[in-house]
Amino acid sequence: MTNFSLPLPLTITETLLKLRQLCQQDCQNAWHCLPAAPWDIENRQTYPLGQVNEKNYLIWEKGEKVQWFAQSFTVPPALNAYPLQGFSLRLALTWWAKDAQIFINGKFIQAGDLFDSKARILFTDSAQMGQNFDVALRLVSPGHDIGGLMQSQLRYEREFPERDPGLIADELEVLSLYFAQFKPEKLAFIAEKIEVIAWDKVGDQDSFDQSLEIMRDQLLPLAKDLKQQTLNLLGHAHLDMAWLWPLEETWEVGERTFQSVL
Repeated sequence: MTNFSLPLPLTITETLLKLRQLCQQDCQNAWHCLPAAPWDIENRQTYPLGQVNEKNYLIWEKGEKVQWFAQSFTVPPALNAYPLQGFSLRLALTWWAKDAQIFINGKFIQAGDLFDSKARILFTDSAQMGQNFDVALRLVSPGHDIGGLMQSQLRYEREFPERDPGLIADELEVLSLYFAQFKPEKLAFIAEKIEVIAWDKVGDQDSFDQSLEIMRDQLLPLAKDLKQQTLNLLGHAHLDMAWLWPLEETWEVGERTFQSVL
């Protein structure tokens, strides 16, 4: 298995970060921890904010304990000066919980569990400045392990095939990691081409996006090399049937695993 351990040039890593900061916003530190369902919007702000650990996780005790998290989101006019009008808005979540229930503006939206542990919740397909979304998460810790809310991030996106700065960053990262591993001499070429990005025009969306497309067109020929490679994918499910959970939970985990496959 190939290990992408070679560091990328600082100019590339800084560009990836800056591009993502234009349309992605971490919100892990802004969840209020509540003892019960947070339908009283006015009072939810009186409850304390959760404290993340060294891994940036919000955790609570094991033993099928219920933990509620609540947070309100308001669409700003821009992120780091980049306009967001008309973008779709999603909340990306990752949890470690036996049961997960997600509510938006008091309405049940989606569920999950230990093996269905990621979600990209659509708030709106056309974000408008000032729109507000009240989100509540009801998470239940596993019987054998602590519970955790491991990631929460707002993502403003254009609908494919249109490209937003976050998608451009993903493409640039894949390309850079590939050449860092197999042809590191190409990294200087990539670093040179990203200099065309018009950072002084971030607030002028059309001009800034045009500079991203110019960069992308100049780097696109490099993708031919990457496309010569073949990836073999194999699905996998892992069950520790003699681990920490009791027999009843083992049966439940087994059933949920095969339900997910089917």
